[in-house]
Amino acid sequence: STATIAVGTWTHVAVVNNGGTIQLYVNGVADGSAVRTIESCVGGMRLGAHKTLASGVNWNGSIDDLRIYDTALSAGQISALATPPVNTAPAVDAGVDQSITLPATATMAATVTDDGLPSSTLTYSWVKTSGPGTASFSSATIEDPVVTFSVAGTYVLTLTASDGSLSASDAVQVTVGAAPSVNTAPVVNAGVDQSITLPATATMAATVTDDGLPSSTLTYSWVKTSGPGTASFSSATIEDPVVTFSVAGTYVLTLTASDGSLSASDAVQVTVAAIPTYTVTGVVTVGGTGVVGVTVSDGTRIVVTDATGTYTLTGVPAGTYVLTPTLTGYTFTPGSTTITVSGSITVGQTFTGSPTATLTGTVSVVGGNGGGGCGLGGLGALLLCGLWLGLSSRRRTGG
Repeated sequence: STATIAVGTWTHVAVVNNGGTIQLYVNGVADGSAVRTIESCVGGMRLGAHKTLASGVNWNGSIDDLRIYDTALSAGQISALATPPVNTAPAVDAGVDQSITLPATATMAATVTDDGLPSSTLTYSWVKTSGPGTASFSSATIEDPVVTFSVAGTYVLTLTASDGSLSASDAVQVTVGAAPSVNTAPVVNAGVDQSITLPATATMAATVTDDGLPSSTLTYSWVKTSGPGTASFSSATIEDPVVTFSVAGTYVLTLTASDGSLSASDAVQVTVAAIPTYTVTGVVTVGGTGVVGVTVSDGTRIVVTDATGTYTLTGVPAGTYVLTPTLTGYTFTPGSTTITVSGSITVGQTFTGSPTATLTGTVSVVGGNGGGGCGLGGLGALLLCGLWLGLSSRRRTGG
């Protein structure tokens, strides 16, 4: 051989025995031949362990990829064996485009092929290249993961495959349709608890929201769930009615809203305080002494004076009233009085009574000289009697 072998580099050497003709190839190129008879080897055969017969030089190198064939290879075959293979990037096909409808997932169907260089191991990497939401891979490092999407839209997913030296990528588009609409019940908030004082009313301040399914129309219904009296709604079928309460106490009012298919309810508590009332008191006297049994009225309430002439009207709401005393046989000063009640106690409403004189009996004249008597008793009767007698005497004198 006349070939020059560079030190420190790999050299492909092939020897072909073709019917007694020995052909030598160096790096795939024929480099000499000879006709020799090759004896059969009946013992062990060592390669690169002994000196050559001619030069006596020891083998000094390494052997890799040693192959022995039972047939004579052609020059083309030898050349192919001597030419180092060239690594090429994997061939990546991310799969056909897909369309799904939430909440369904998409399973990738990629295809990746490689020349096996520099090794037969491939690595995979999936990423979301575009899309409105998140794309969650069951595993982003396998060839065919399952992908879950957060919202509807069009997504592009890219697969990259690497052989450790070279890589290639391909993308697939997934069109994600929105999930079918599912009706949910309205969300009802009857409002914050309230406190009022009679005769005030309470105006509801509810909040109701809905998904608009099966239609955008909502119906409302208010009821009194508990409470000591009646609760009258300005309209029980509107969202925020005005409520009037009959008596004080704690009331629970419940609002139910319906979308025609589903409904929901919420309650609000209204604490109703009683109407504030006051006390009106006074004295009825005759000659400075209290008179018992005098009826005093403010137009609604009626009381009777006690032994000291004192009367007390209780439970009187704030307002303006006319107080009137009455007792058979008496007149009072004043006959009535107007009061305005706005404090806890109204005092000093005093009335003075006078007895009314009543004349009973018979008056007669006895004798012709003007003398006579009165059959009437009492101071009033005597005065009237004296007046009558005087008039009679004057009439006779003039006669």
